[in-house]
Amino acid sequence: MVRGKGLLRGLLITGKHLFGKPVTQLYPEQEPILPARFRGPINVDKEKCNACELCVKSCPVQAISLEAEKLDKKKILKKYEVDPSICMHCNLCVESCPKDALENKPEFARATLHKPKVENRIRRH
Repeated sequence: MVRGKGLLRGLLITGKHLFGKPVTQLYPEQEPILPARFRGPINVDKEKCNACELCVKSCPVQAISLEAEKLDKKKILKKYEVDPSICMHCNLCVESCPKDALENKPEFARATLHKPKVENRIRRH
């Protein structure tokens, strides 16, 4: 039985990581590498949206409100708002959209100094 075998194995592992490529991302200077399925803020394509309100109904915290106008038996989206202060980024609204009008933007740093004012809030209890 050889003494110090575990010590040598530990030193080899440490040596590999010591001289290997660094993993740390320097955040303020470099943009972070976000995964493909990152759930950022919601972006709506107003041209694709048919104002079916499935996204509003599927939101568990009622963070989405929209206004639509009916023209010739067709709804046209006038206003679409997502309250970022209560949105929990569950992605249910994006998955429920039949026209793929909603998508998550790959935006990482969204901190602001002031809370956005959301008017005409629709609450369903």
